[in-house]
Amino acid sequence: MVGTFTHDALVDDYDSHFVYSIAADGTYTLVTTAEERGTYQAARGQYRTVSTSGRVRAGSYRAVGPSAIEIKNPIVTAIFQPAQPIAPLDQRNPVMLGVWHANAVIAGVSWAMTIDNNPDGTYRYQAVAQDHGTCAIANQQWRTTSLVTGQSNTGSYRLVDGATMETTAPDGVVRWRRQ
Repeated sequence: MVGTFTHDALVDDYDSHFVYSIAADGTYTLVTTAEERGTYQAARGQYRTVSTSGRVRAGSYRAVGPSAIEIKNPIVTAIFQPAQPIAPLDQRNPVMLGVWHANAVIAGVSWAMTIDNNPDGTYRYQAVAQDHGTCAIANQQWRTTSLVTGQSNTGSYRLVDGATMETTAPDGVVRWRRQ
């Protein structure tokens, strides 16, 4: 079971890509990338996005300093910085156009987030997280323990063919393709 496996899924309406690397020494690395595109509206400290799948998300924003904007929504509070230097923000009416980056911890995992807001009202959002830990795989059973969150997961697995592995856990079945 040593190798790198990938899986694509729709998670909370984010296009999500998972890369799971299992090493011979009993360690793993899991890189998760979540992406979304759509349209946005922002005014008077409130924003609303509508993804291409129709998912609506909303929250608040405010300037925090001359070049940072704090975004709050039900999942996270994050402070975004522009990718390129900008003129000082209007503190009463900040505008978040272009590419912005933030880091935030969600459920114990650090996420690197990027949002690209365009003047035409479209956006592209991407968040990347990395987890790592130990794993034990034998006799069609697997167990992982995250060194990031301390969480353990268990389940069973089976080889579907030379390029596909299927894992089963309490939250369902996932098919992984060998890279």
